[in-house]
Amino acid sequence: MKTYYNPEGDPCWIDQEVEIVAWDRDKYFTFKDSLGELHTDKGWKFSFKRSNKLHELPYGYLDEVVQVTRKDAAKELKERRKTGVKYSVKQFSLCMESATWKEFKTLKKALNFCKGNPNCTFLHASFSYKNGFSSMPLLEKENGEWCYFTCTGRVSTKTLIGFCWEN
Repeated sequence: MKTYYNPEGDPCWIDQEVEIVAWDRDKYFTFKDSLGELHTDKGWKFSFKRSNKLHELPYGYLDEVVQVTRKDAAKELKERRKTGVKYSVKQFSLCMESATWKEFKTLKKALNFCKGNPNCTFLHASFSYKNGFSSMPLLEKENGEWCYFTCTGRVSTKTLIGFCWEN
């Protein structure tokens, strides 16, 4: 893959055209300059758009280059982008005087469950990524009325407001 390289990261420096030979899948790229010599440097010094084509570059540094097939690159991208979502509803039982949690994979099913059961008191969302985890409260029942928590990201506040107005 041909691109431009700016060794100083300076806008006044004249970029030189180089050929990317390998990538370590993090921040270092191995490249061949105009004289045919191999060098390694950080990715921010190159001017190219990050895309799926980058994942087709071979692994490694300088001499240790391992070729990657398109199928392997697609598999790696799929694994990196894989996420999981779990919505948990807290249901209070009067006869047992205890709370139980019921889990759903979609927000629609969780909201429908909350509509159908007056004993539901709380709705919570958990998101899992390859390199992390996040969770947030979505709805809570106070004095018989649903109140929503403002949240940024994966759950639409408009959906939560609509649910609160309906119930």
